[in-house]
Amino acid sequence: MNTMPQVSNETLHLPEGEIHLWSANVQDFAVAELIVIAQEWLSERELARYQCLQVAAQRHRFLLGRWLLRQTLSRYLGSEPAQWQFVENEYGKPALASANAQLQFNLTHSGDFIVLVLATNHELGVDIEYSHRERRFQALGERHFSATEVAALQRCAASSDSSLQQHYFYQLWTLKEACLKAVGSGLVLPLDGFSFDLSQPKNLHMDVNASVQTSAKSSGHWQVWQLEFAADYELAVALRSQERLTTQLASWRCKDFQAIEKCDLSIRRQL
Repeated sequence: MNTMPQVSNETLHLPEGEIHLWSANVQDFAVAELIVIAQEWLSERELARYQCLQVAAQRHRFLLGRWLLRQTLSRYLGSEPAQWQFVENEYGKPALASANAQLQFNLTHSGDFIVLVLATNHELGVDIEYSHRERRFQALGERHFSATEVAALQRCAASSDSSLQQHYFYQLWTLKEACLKAVGSGLVLPLDGFSFDLSQPKNLHMDVNASVQTSAKSSGHWQVWQLEFAADYELAVALRSQERLTTQLASWRCKDFQAIEKCDLSIRRQL
């Protein structure tokens, strides 16, 4: 991740042709200070969710995610972090409950990182995964992936590189989850209802099953990015629009409660 000079705290503008990505690492934030700050603006529902978490790392990550979301919205829209209220659509996807609802967002976390993406007037999703975790990759693929993706996982397993299947699985998983989160429900876009081809070094190919394409809720134009983020992490962003767009990504990293750096994330593959 290449950093550029710190940005100011002035109100930011989000043009319709851009996606803005914000990230934070839980290791950069003091737990005691985060708890004090959070008590000032957590909603009753957020506080209840926080209190239900039993593992300290999960509680810390939850608070940082809410802090990142609320303070970032304030950078664009001007209100205080405590004033933001949220609603959920029929699939449980959160959105702003205000006149500023045209600003869309999506939040994800894994390991030490929280990642937030924002766009104007278009559905978007983001997924990050800590990719150094061993799982039953073939079994998970057979349960969730398309037939062509399962076959690709099998070819990876036959390779002399024992980590190839692991890397391939997490790349597929983040790409598919980002798309799923953009539409908000697996009922609209089931994980096995579309496929990604990762055979090209710079380009992604996405194939949506005919049965899924017939759904009006799953129609539209997709843009998907697979980004270089941090060692042992996979990150993907997906945007769905009603018309073809040329979209640019910009990103920032919150180093602590005050310091913010503009980042340059390299695109590994793009649709």
